[in-house]
Amino acid sequence: TGVGEFRAIDAIQAALESPLLNNNKIKGASNILLNITSGVEEITMDEVGQVTDYVQEMVG
Repeated sequence: TGVGEFRAIDAIQAALESPLLNNNKIKGASNILLNITSGVEEITMDEVGQVTDYVQEMVG
């Protein structure tokens, strides 16, 4: 989860560093399924764009 001005980037960074990924990286992935869930404070389209841009950057 993310909090504050950079909550979307904080959340995706935390998700990609999760121990549940067993040190697997997304670099070079050909397909990615991205699920974005919002709580009480709804996510904006700008934040969705930030997340997808970040994921694309990490894939390479």
